Amino acid sequence: MTGTGTTASRRIRNLAVAVVGFTALYSGAWYYGAHEIRSRLQQFMVERQAAGLTIECGNMEVKGFPFRFEIFCTNPGIADLNHGGSADAAALRTAAQVYQPFHVVWEMDGPLDATLATGEKLSMNWSSLQSSLQLKLGGLERSSVAAEGFALRFPSGSADEASALDMKAEHAESHVRQNNEDLDAAFLARKIALKLPGTGAPVALPVFDASVDATLGGKAGLLDGRIKGPGLLRPATGEIRRAVADFGEGRVTTVSGPLSIDEEGLISGKLSLEAEQFEKWEPLLTAALPDAADNIRTAMGALKAMADSKGTVRVNLVLDKGQVLLGFIPTGIVLPPL
Repeated sequence: MTGTGTTASRRIRNLAVAVVGFTALYSGAWYYGAHEIRSRLQQFMVERQAAGLTIECGNMEVKGFPFRFEIFCTNPGIADLNHGGSADAAALRTAAQVYQPFHVVWEMDGPLDATLATGEKLSMNWSSLQSSLQLKLGGLERSSVAAEGFALRFPSGSADEASALDMKAEHAESHVRQNNEDLDAAFLARKIALKLPGTGAPVALPVFDASVDATLGGKAGLLDGRIKGPGLLRPATGEIRRAVADFGEGRVTTVSGPLSIDEEGLISGKLSLEAEQFEKWEPLLTAALPDAADNIRTAMGALKAMADSKGTVRVNLVLDKGQVLLGFIPTGIVLPPL
């Protein structure tokens, strides 16, 4: 009995020593890893500063022991000293599991205020914003972002309400991923309240839902950093697989087809447009685009004869270096360069 008891006690003691030893080694490895993360981030920011890109991460903390690495920042910001443009937010929190370090989740507190290279200001805010990133050795592979209570104003510094674009959405999300050398992108927003710049007063559209599923050829490098500098989308070819806007009352429009962006950022393409409940669209469009009202009425009058028995019209939507035509009929709408 004494021999058996001694053997059992030795096993328990050895197990305890092993557990304590493993815990000590793991703890040391975790804190070393946390120190390395902090040091490398700081070194990265110094290197970017030398290259003309300022990155701020105020009050940086690395925490999450024992199973996560978490990085917390207050007043995170970024500024491009070479090309102009900057952005800053209220707070940033990121986390990755120790056993899955290439999968990062993060959330940010608004508002986010940005200044474009042109000097124009953009402001965004939300009640919650969360994201998931999948990294690879070469950089970012895919990303998803979801926001609740999203709001955007551009330009945010404008005192003239009629010259600003305001958008609010109850829910908004975006997904981008590398697909070989192409970039796949999908966007979805629900209960969008959109005010467009107008003459004398902003133009408010009815609340609507929208979604887009598209691909940009040869632009996978936008995610992993291989494509840099101004004019990131110039030139490009792509495809809108499906873009839908639902204004309620059966007013649903669907667009699909190829498009291209030239060296000047102007969009061209021949898209297929399908508009349901066509007779209900004229009041909406003329109210939203009063400066193009005469052209819209002319186009609608010509297209009504093309409606099927359910009131659905199918027509080519032609983009010619930013000029928008319904079939061969000019709409007076000009898309800005990208």
